[in-house]
Amino acid sequence: MCIRNTSCMLILVLLATIARADDYSLELVDADPSRGFNFPYLIRIPEADLTNEVLLIVESNNTGVSDDFDGQIESTKAFATGNGLGPSIARELDLPLLMPVFPRTEREWQIYTHALDRDTMLISEGPLERLDKQLLAMVEDARTRLQDKGIVAHERFLLCGFSASGKFSNRFAFLHPESLAGVISGAVNGIPMLPVSSISDRQLVYPIGLSDIEALTGESFSRSAWKELPQLIFMGALDENDATLFDDGYSETERSLVHELVGRQMMPDRWTAAQSVYMREGANVTFITYGNLGHGTDGRVRRDLVNFANLVIDGVRD
Repeated sequence: MCIRNTSCMLILVLLATIARADDYSLELVDADPSRGFNFPYLIRIPEADLTNEVLLIVESNNTGVSDDFDGQIESTKAFATGNGLGPSIARELDLPLLMPVFPRTEREWQIYTHALDRDTMLISEGPLERLDKQLLAMVEDARTRLQDKGIVAHERFLLCGFSASGKFSNRFAFLHPESLAGVISGAVNGIPMLPVSSISDRQLVYPIGLSDIEALTGESFSRSAWKELPQLIFMGALDENDATLFDDGYSETERSLVHELVGRQMMPDRWTAAQSVYMREGANVTFITYGNLGHGTDGRVRRDLVNFANLVIDGVRD
């Protein structure tokens, strides 16, 4: 499958019919360090006849800052059953959905776990170590649970997210492109992670770029797998939610790199510059800028997400 860039809209074949799953089961799976994940996750399974191999939809929770972990679980339940990106796609296409319950605490507010920021990736011990690998372990656990119910999930999955979870999905794609069938990243502050190590001889550290990704993770960047990975990245033309201005999202060093090398003005300057970098690197990406839309989604977005998901499904079946 090949999905390439368009400047402002996604040209896709509209679906004649869209299956809607209003009935589903929602299960909270407890943390299981022996299986590689230190936090619980939710799995939502449609009450549909899933006899064919299915694509698992995954979205990281974006449930705010709180020291009340029980409250985080309840917020994630509401998120998983709401109208966000992942739940909407899962509902429309009768697909299972996985959503981790990663904490983000008041005590350590600068560790933006829901965005998989640099502070999160620098954690080398304890329950928050390598949340990216913990998510992979959750997916494997969920595939086993689905198999026990007679549901076969494809070995790769579709990762999606909006705002902080959009940053999570975009950054995760650089870490584990071989595990993904497709990626959707929305409202990424006009600056998705860039597939280059430097601009103008300035080193771009994670999560701005790739210069230290091997030192950070112990693994080299799989450029070939990343270039083949279908991605949809979108912004609202009126979005003013610029996370680079805040210390929880970006350090002063990261902020300076973004402003100096990519653009201080988020829309349209930084967004346009970032797209150019992706296109020069040959990424299999579709960028969409939605006119008259701020930091949110609407019917146009949801239609395009479902259409993109269907193309990803077609791709894994080929």
